[in-house]
Amino acid sequence: MFTQVVLIIDSRKELSQKYKKIIQQESYIYPVIADNLDEALAIVKTLEPDLILLADSFNENLPSLCSEIRSSSQNFRPVIVVVSKSSYLEDKLNALKSGADDYLSEPIQSEEFSLKIFVHLRRHIEELSDPITSLPIANMTYRTLKRAINSKITWAMLYVDIDNLDAYNQIYGDLATDKVLKAYTAIIKSAIGKSDYFGHLNSNNFIIITTPDKSDKIAAFLNYAFDSIAPKFYSEEDAGRGYLILNGNYKVGRKIPIISTSIGVISNLCRNFNDYREAINEVINTYKLAKNQPGSSWVSDKLKICTVESCIDKKNEPTKILIVEPDAALAFLLKTTLEMQGYNIEATNNLNEITDMIYSYNPNLIILDADQENYDKCFNTCSIIKKQHSQIKVIISTTIHDKIQVLNAGADLYLPKPYELMTLFNWVDKFLN
Repeated sequence: MFTQVVLIIDSRKELSQKYKKIIQQESYIYPVIADNLDEALAIVKTLEPDLILLADSFNENLPSLCSEIRSSSQNFRPVIVVVSKSSYLEDKLNALKSGADDYLSEPIQSEEFSLKIFVHLRRHIEELSDPITSLPIANMTYRTLKRAINSKITWAMLYVDIDNLDAYNQIYGDLATDKVLKAYTAIIKSAIGKSDYFGHLNSNNFIIITTPDKSDKIAAFLNYAFDSIAPKFYSEEDAGRGYLILNGNYKVGRKIPIISTSIGVISNLCRNFNDYREAINEVINTYKLAKNQPGSSWVSDKLKICTVESCIDKKNEPTKILIVEPDAALAFLLKTTLEMQGYNIEATNNLNEITDMIYSYNPNLIILDADQENYDKCFNTCSIIKKQHSQIKVIISTTIHDKIQVLNAGADLYLPKPYELMTLFNWVDKFLN
């Protein structure tokens, strides 16, 4: 995912391939070879490499080449390492004065070469890292995203934020807030691969650039994992109460929920992005949809089911879900959230309408609420549905904690109330995708 890019500028095919092979041993380093100067300068502009390996295999004056490369990368500062057949001190000094950061005389032992490149890259990343999380800051994030867009590969980006962190900081202070950030950083690192990019847009949120097949799984895991650890950062009283009380003017108390995480997910599977700023704006807008929901949640921009190879034809009808829920607020939340995930949703609070709606709407899945007043009727309705339409999946959510009774009625899933929204959404995804 172009986590770190090394540009090798060398007209010698054999040696440039040798250097590329040595560098490529680290999976997170992406080496690119340019055997002419015009190509090299074009790559400098498009990929903005972290390190440039410049060989003196061209007719041009080496110090002049260093100066030209340095002037063409004014918006960022790559490490420039010169590789030369000369070991004269004067040649070394001239190259360093012209903008090079290091000078290696050939022949170079592979171990020494590999270590020096690694050390330069490590220092380069450390200089552009957040002091609390040790993650790359916004400049590196923009650079990595630009590389992904310019390379035409398929990618996905997650905007990850911690909700209510400012209020938490007012009560518990900077040290406790730093612990939250470090803990979430560790969780995210455990969920991504070595070739995935992980950095900041600002100090309190994160950006992950990964592959589309992993993005939704990462988002779902992070919601679950963060909710598991969040109460541990509170006192027993606050954790037990489930919220903080902030005192405002005239000692007015304000109820603040405990910290949660909201995540927006976008990809270039079904939409092309021509500029990194366009992608950043889109992922932030998608994240805002997740943030509008209570607690931890994530929203993907996938308006239809897509594959890595191609998107399903827009003419194809999206998967249909029928929600039968007497609680209007919950029904609205489920309908809105599932629609944002690309499903076609109909909702009703009347059990008597189900039969007619099945014939007119033809749903793929039904989410059926069974409360204390109607659970017998609900179970009978479920039995009829499964006998007449066995292909329709049925999820029954209920406060009746009798798993056997629910499953005997024909339900494909028993979901006791109260439940986490992500639990329901994960099961919907399993049944339909």
